[in-house]
Amino acid sequence: MMEKRRRTLALAMLLFFFSAHATPGQGAGCTREDVSGRVREIFERALSEGQIILQDGSRAEVRVPPSEEAMEEIRQIGDAAISILSEYIDYAQPRQVELVVRFVGRLGSEGAAQPLARILRESPSPVQRIQALGALTQVPWSVSGPVIAEAARKDADREVQAFAWQLLIGHGPGDRAKEQARAHIRGVFERLLAHPNHEQDIGPSADVQAVAGVRALGDSAIQPLAEQLQSPNETVRKLAVELLGALGGDRVLRSLIVTAMGDSSSEVRSLALETLSVSDSSLARDTLRRSAEKDPDPSVRNLARSLVERRGSPRPD
Repeated sequence: MMEKRRRTLALAMLLFFFSAHATPGQGAGCTREDVSGRVREIFERALSEGQIILQDGSRAEVRVPPSEEAMEEIRQIGDAAISILSEYIDYAQPRQVELVVRFVGRLGSEGAAQPLARILRESPSPVQRIQALGALTQVPWSVSGPVIAEAARKDADREVQAFAWQLLIGHGPGDRAKEQARAHIRGVFERLLAHPNHEQDIGPSADVQAVAGVRALGDSAIQPLAEQLQSPNETVRKLAVELLGALGGDRVLRSLIVTAMGDSSSEVRSLALETLSVSDSSLARDTLRRSAEKDPDPSVRNLARSLVERRGSPRPD
């Protein structure tokens, strides 16, 4: 009798624990319709935040990243959100595709690979395919690796292929050289950030030692620098952009494009655009034009327009 009571008490405690920690869409009594409705509400709100009404009454879209609260709620809902988010994949609506990539990428689960792989294989836009590649790096490598490898071999755009190969190099099996490169990059950042006025007047472009060291590492410096672009510290992200610019070439384009299109800081996006402006890549040109039209910050749009004009391209309407 006592043993039966203990088992009943243990079961009751487990039920309490799981109900208290259930995420939205997963709790008892929460139906599939509830989850679907909530995901649609979050997505539609994020979509509307990027829409503005011009003086003539027409509508335009600008790139406004979804709020951190929205991203986190989708993450908590989990894989139950994937099928609903996938319904918004419409290659004629770049803003929708970008939001799908952002939300699904935040999930970081094996299930998230399916819609990202779909965009990578089906989208006619190289920019959208690069966005999908970037998000795939947040998915377990056992699932995303084969998809990225397929893009490296088969994508119709040579620059998308190059980005995929860069990801394969950066996320492949580790070795001592890669760990040494990471350690070196960490040392560079620690030294630069230790400067008493680093936020005002220090940057790798003026630091000969930092630039020389990174250039000596070559391709092995790309992934450690790209990792620094995920830092919550804006100054760290600026330094990473400058050092990637010092490396130069097509090998750094993916990281710079993702930063120019998605960083939360207008200053970091501006620096990435300035760095991209020296590239002859068609993807770099497309990124400049897109930012000139749709960046949420007027100062960034103005900068992008001036960079487009400097290259001798037509000014966006």
